[in-house]
Amino acid sequence: GGAAQLAADVAGGLDGADWEARLVACEALGAMGVLAQRQAVGVIRLLKDPRPAVRAKAAFACGALGDQVAASEVAVLLGDTASQVRDAAVRAIARLDREGEHVGKVAERLLDTAPSVRVAACAALADMGESAQYFASLVAQRLSADREPLEVRAAAARALGGMGERGAVHKDTLQKLLEDPSPLVRQAAEDSLRRLGGPGVAALA
Repeated sequence: GGAAQLAADVAGGLDGADWEARLVACEALGAMGVLAQRQAVGVIRLLKDPRPAVRAKAAFACGALGDQVAASEVAVLLGDTASQVRDAAVRAIARLDREGEHVGKVAERLLDTAPSVRVAACAALADMGESAQYFASLVAQRLSADREPLEVRAAAARALGGMGERGAVHKDTLQKLLEDPSPLVRQAAEDSLRRLGGPGVAALA
């Protein structure tokens, strides 16, 4: 069909000598999502591109194409030297890893040196189903970590709301965050308490 032909045409740019052309091709295929899945092999190749921006965009595209085969290749980038690549890899794995095979590696990124990657790891674990819920206590630790940036604390508070019974274990912590000086953190805690339900939620009404 037209979409498949368009994807094939766009994929021509994946082999471009110019790194920006490779990046744009990844971005375009990612935007097409599953319609461009046949081009996954070319995108996977770019996970090893010398340019961090291209590797990051290739990881994003792999996640958007939804090709499960790419999960283990993308997982390698969780240890990349560039934080933008690790960030993109974490987000892509959350979309690709249906079996929870790489959930432990994603959880390790909660201790990443880059706050943006810690934020991504919190969000990913909330989306990765039951196997990820075993890491709820590690997510909760981000709330009390020394000098943890606001956006990470808010991401951790929000993530606990998506972690079922194991997230609910930390309701008392979330309750205390309703008094947090940051509106961002307070809102995230409130949303999570609503999602988790049970005692204490009536107070939010």
